[in-house]
Amino acid sequence: MFNITFQQLEVFLAAAEHLNLSETASAMYISQSAISKIISRMEVGIGVQLFKREHRGVSLTEEGRQLYNNIKKPFEIIVSSIASVQNIDTTEKAWLRIGCADAYFHSTEYDFIRGAISEFIEDHPVVDITETIYESESLRNALIFDEVDIIITQAYVASGMKDVNIIRLAPINICLGMSASYDVEKEDGTFDVAKLSAETVYMVRSRSTAAIEDYVRRICAAIGFTPKAVRILPNLNSLLWTLNAGRGISICGVLDILPPNISLKFIPIDEEFRGAGSYITAVWADRDPVPKKLEFINSLRKYKRINQNQP
Repeated sequence: MFNITFQQLEVFLAAAEHLNLSETASAMYISQSAISKIISRMEVGIGVQLFKREHRGVSLTEEGRQLYNNIKKPFEIIVSSIASVQNIDTTEKAWLRIGCADAYFHSTEYDFIRGAISEFIEDHPVVDITETIYESESLRNALIFDEVDIIITQAYVASGMKDVNIIRLAPINICLGMSASYDVEKEDGTFDVAKLSAETVYMVRSRSTAAIEDYVRRICAAIGFTPKAVRILPNLNSLLWTLNAGRGISICGVLDILPPNISLKFIPIDEEFRGAGSYITAVWADRDPVPKKLEFINSLRKYKRINQNQP
């Protein structure tokens, strides 16, 4: 067995990198004679010569080079692990991970949620809050696999999820979205269904293709037209670019926070066509208690914009 100390390992690694005892001493803020003694004691402790003393410095022996290569990374891991333990706060950690639909930063309809989060942060300065944007399809998995504590999204994104709690916070104004230059309204305010029938309806993937197509065709039928086709896009940015290029229309919420090179318009659809999924909701699971999660959820309730008689 051998008899060495943590300090000896630290000095050995520093000396092996500098290959100069004077520079090693300067870097470690101890004297050169102390460096020399520590290395000598380590060599005695393991019974191996680690350095060759030369006129202008030192060089590693073959044994010293092998030891350096083998212990450098493990030593760094040990130092990092000790530092992380030293930095552990003994007080209760408070955090909240919020997952948001990709429409979150593209629509003023979510302003009240952003305001609720800002107010909660102001009232709870010690709570570490993160807001992470997910594509609709990934948002469900983020909650399922415990990447987030709560998700803010349209109700239909969470449809069919098991073992979750859902509160409806506000209705979403469902619209026909399209390029700002595209005109599908008649003088009497009704839709020109002949024009709409020639259009492809583009949607962002949020659930199964069959469910999305059924949703689109149901609303289109209620308006009075049959779309040329229904196409599914992988994310919201793809939808924005497609609509801006005038390649089709979409059934979506109002997306009015847009880049300057995107120009769209959104024509409201009658409220009777909204459907059960057209609400901003908060969704969470009850698996592990997370500090402040329930308190945040309760704070959201005062922002509810839904009549108590609505489901």
